[in-house]
Amino acid sequence: MNAFDARRDEDVRKLRQLEQVTGGRIRVIELSGRPISQISLRFLVRTAADDKYPVKSLSEVDAAIQLSSRYPFVEPSISLKTKVFNPNIYTSGRVCLGSKWIATEYLDLLAQRLFKILSFDDSIINVASAANGDAARWYLRAKNLSPQSFPSDSLAGATESQKPKVSWTDKSETQPARVIVACPHCRANVRLPVGRSGAVACPTCKKTFSAQT
Repeated sequence: MNAFDARRDEDVRKLRQLEQVTGGRIRVIELSGRPISQISLRFLVRTAADDKYPVKSLSEVDAAIQLSSRYPFVEPSISLKTKVFNPNIYTSGRVCLGSKWIATEYLDLLAQRLFKILSFDDSIINVASAANGDAARWYLRAKNLSPQSFPSDSLAGATESQKPKVSWTDKSETQPARVIVACPHCRANVRLPVGRSGAVACPTCKKTFSAQT
């Protein structure tokens, strides 16, 4: 195996690791090519499909990372298969990553950066040099009117330095399955066990609301 192929295999390994760390919030859906030239990912992230957000939102986005024959010395390109409304994503679906590509950066970090773009993370959203001007103007207005709605989502602890934890206990037997519901007051995501009903206290705005899962 040559160095180029070995690098791609290591990228896939790190993406699989990220899938575990994030609890499937970032998933590898498909690998194509020999050597690998395209990686399809699925992001379980609350984001905007259009200017109706936060009243209306998406919860799932598919993306494809394309690797040229000279990767990692040539930057990969990322395009979305799902239509979103975002200052840093062109209407064609191509993602504007903004920062200069570094060959030593693995694709798991790139995937986390895309998650932050989709969730309107302040640390990465760039409206000064927007890929979609209409989305940039909408974002500034929407954030001013509803600041609690941004960022729209979070990886909740998945960081670049984290690694999947190994446990000898099958937690699926001891912990109930959970679902995510949106707080009607602040639109924050609240994780609740399946079968829960009644009053729920939102950990973000502290207000209560009725939920049934």
